[in-house]
Amino acid sequence: EEPPSYLLWILGVSNRSKLLPTIQSRCRIISLGKYPEEGLNRKEPISWDPALLSLIEETLTGRGEEVFLKKEWIEGWKEEKERFFRLWLSFLHLALERKVRGEISSEEVTFHGLPDPALESALEKTTLKLTAQDLARAIEETESIRQLLAVNINFQLAVEGLALRLSRLNR
Repeated sequence: EEPPSYLLWILGVSNRSKLLPTIQSRCRIISLGKYPEEGLNRKEPISWDPALLSLIEETLTGRGEEVFLKKEWIEGWKEEKERFFRLWLSFLHLALERKVRGEISSEEVTFHGLPDPALESALEKTTLKLTAQDLARAIEETESIRQLLAVNINFQLAVEGLALRLSRLNR
């Protein structure tokens, strides 16, 4: 039987080839990539940049055009573009976890052992606005842009394009 349209199942596997073809044919495949230095698998708290949190929140709540007002700030991330996208993806993972489970672990919303109100606020606004499907699509879009950076696309244009695409979610 086909599941109802409102149902979302998240099936996580480390090796997609071990899934039966009949299961794969019914799945929307989202490769989440690996996060060796900074991300959800890390034990130490993530060092969140408040301006980046603000940009992510603005983008995901429909105000992607704000990215054009932050060109110089984005240019400052050019040398750390991998970290930029790892943080962006980490935020999306946290938002999806909150949306699906209704909560996230308290360690994930702290910075040096203290609650991070900026992260908490951004997560709350984002999860109120977007569905789990929207967040999964945002992860997919962000990961595809991150992978394109390896073939030397323009970082500024990549961020601007991503912000505009993600701001159209849930419209």
